[in-house]
Amino acid sequence: LNKNHETLRWDNKISKATITDLDENKVKNFVKQAELPWDNMPNALEKLDAMRDGKLLNAAPLFFGKKAGVKLRCAVFASTTTSTILDRHDYEGDILTLIEEAQKYILKNIHIGMRLEGLYRVDVPEISVEALREAVINAFCHRDYRDPEEVRVAIFKDRVEIRNPGSLFGGLTIEELRTGSISKRRNPLVADLLRRIHMVEGWGRGIPLILESEPDVKFEEIAQIFITSFGRKSF
Repeated sequence: LNKNHETLRWDNKISKATITDLDENKVKNFVKQAELPWDNMPNALEKLDAMRDGKLLNAAPLFFGKKAGVKLRCAVFASTTTSTILDRHDYEGDILTLIEEAQKYILKNIHIGMRLEGLYRVDVPEISVEALREAVINAFCHRDYRDPEEVRVAIFKDRVEIRNPGSLFGGLTIEELRTGSISKRRNPLVADLLRRIHMVEGWGRGIPLILESEPDVKFEEIAQIFITSFGRKSF
């Protein structure tokens, strides 16, 4: 790891936030999900490696801040371009809340079919829910948090795009990414916190899981933005 890559790992540097800026209930809920014992805020944050020598690290307010300041922008477009917007919604909150909001927004605005399993109807979205969730989680996990741009969800007539600021980290190429054999983390503490509540795996299985469900997914980088694009089957 060279020094340039080390300085990019912003999430595990000392934060300007203090423990009074955090929501204790968010920390308690996270600790419960992580199956750790609770005693008090400082000890819980130390166990999560979100506090060092009594000082918060940058990842802590992203997950537990009263005003976390993480942003998400979602929009639905009338065609295959951004010329006409049918709907737009901006969100602000913590990482975990925005992951859920992004997934809900997508599912609300794509087509849901159905199939019968015995006597029961089962909803079948036109894009795999598992693949969409992995892509959304990846966007928040691997984005560049030094960049003021937000994660964006763009729903077009023919595709759904999930965009995050920050190109692939550490010289990783899209070809290498698609093999699933190499994983490089821009935000190791963010990734570790998500791993603790089973939202990501320690072995970088997010991309292989997406490809298993949606093998035609496209990945591209444009102007320091990483884009995951799912074709809509009903188009």
